[in-house]
Amino acid sequence: MRLTLPSVLILFLTLASASVVRSQSVQLVPAYAYHLKPPFILDITAEKGLYFDLSTVLSTPGKIEFYTVFVPRKRIERMLESKKLDGIIIGVNPTWFGDLNENKYHWSPAFFHDRDEFISLPKNHFEYVDDESLQGHILAGVRGFYYHHVESLVRNNNMQRIDTIGEHEVLQLILRERADIGIVSRSTFDYLRTHEHPEFNLLHVSTKPHDSFARRILIMPENKELAEYIDTRLQSEDFRQRWQAVLDSYAVKNNY
Repeated sequence: MRLTLPSVLILFLTLASASVVRSQSVQLVPAYAYHLKPPFILDITAEKGLYFDLSTVLSTPGKIEFYTVFVPRKRIERMLESKKLDGIIIGVNPTWFGDLNENKYHWSPAFFHDRDEFISLPKNHFEYVDDESLQGHILAGVRGFYYHHVESLVRNNNMQRIDTIGEHEVLQLILRERADIGIVSRSTFDYLRTHEHPEFNLLHVSTKPHDSFARRILIMPENKELAEYIDTRLQSEDFRQRWQAVLDSYAVKNNY
């Protein structure tokens, strides 16, 4: 069928109108993340990583759609302090935001379980027992990260801490014997040694970790409808199946 100019214009206006209606009916919600490390954020430009996939799996097309945005931790804190959080914060835990009683913010059910591991060389393998076992060691960590078993020891000069820009660099410092031990998330450690750096398989992991925690979603308490949607979505069978398929594609476990 041959389209005349008037019919083409009518078709264009119809499609444009439909697009406007869709954009007005769909709720677009930013999902803020500040962990710039694998497997959570692999490539910001290409939108590759677990946190980008999480937004896709959380979404209900045509109703509510999430999109992942990387922002530094300090900006996250400013948004919370000014009560100008216009979305959700993913991959976080109440302990990290001083909300142990969970009464400042709404916290979703866990979508990922992780651990912070003590990593060392096999020839000087370190086993964490208690805070006293850390004394006298040189620890590699990520600049700006808070390690609750370490801070007071460093402050009292009972151990030394070397900071670097990321957990990949922490592992490199261990291999180069610049530090005795390092703290790295198990999810990141597993991804790096499986996909990028097989030499990391040589490193020793302490039987007892520095910490075990759940990664959850923070929502402002006044945003009750969004909180209810997130909680319901995370507990749905559709989410569980699709999220497990995503984790399998990254060769990452969800229960360390």
